[in-house]
Amino acid sequence: MIRRTSGNFAKNYEAKKYSRPRSEADQTAKTADPSAEFRILRLADLDGLVEAAEYKVVTKKKKQWFWTVNEKVVVDNYKDFLRSKTSLVAALNDRAFLMFSDLQGVLEQKGIRITNSLTEEARQKFATRDEHPILINYYTAQKLIGQFKDLVITDDDLMKADRDKLHQLQDDLFEKQRAEIKTFEQAVNEIDKGTILLVRIMD
Repeated sequence: MIRRTSGNFAKNYEAKKYSRPRSEADQTAKTADPSAEFRILRLADLDGLVEAAEYKVVTKKKKQWFWTVNEKVVVDNYKDFLRSKTSLVAALNDRAFLMFSDLQGVLEQKGIRITNSLTEEARQKFATRDEHPILINYYTAQKLIGQFKDLVITDDDLMKADRDKLHQLQDDLFEKQRAEIKTFEQAVNEIDKGTILLVRIMD
């Protein structure tokens, strides 16, 4: 007999508790876990984006009874900034490419390189939240659009890049990967002279 206080009981109970089927009313839809999302923002808001990206811990004075104490407070306005100042134009929700760098690798095989216009100072601020995005400006976008016009991605191209042989597990993988490249192309087409594309990499 396993006593309720034993480690085995606790472990078995937890396993059963989380494996019980839940009613449809209790089940919540799983949120998409994209490899990347593409957001358009105005150039005028770029400095604000970089400032909001920095994850800050500041010290504030707080009254506590008869004393004033120092309290560390996290300042994080990034998600609010993304909601209010950027427009989500697309996301790679299927993870046909497991990571956005895999998509980049296929494009680089075809001679297409994505220039990141993020400054070193901005990189450091994004790094405080362990985020390493790509910013694509209008001039880079125009170059990419010209290259996309002649782009043909064959099964052989994708086979060469598929080091883990994932296509053997998913028959339509290459079609989905081509669709993700097309999604990226369409996001790049959204950029005009007054805007910039933020590629948030979720790897």
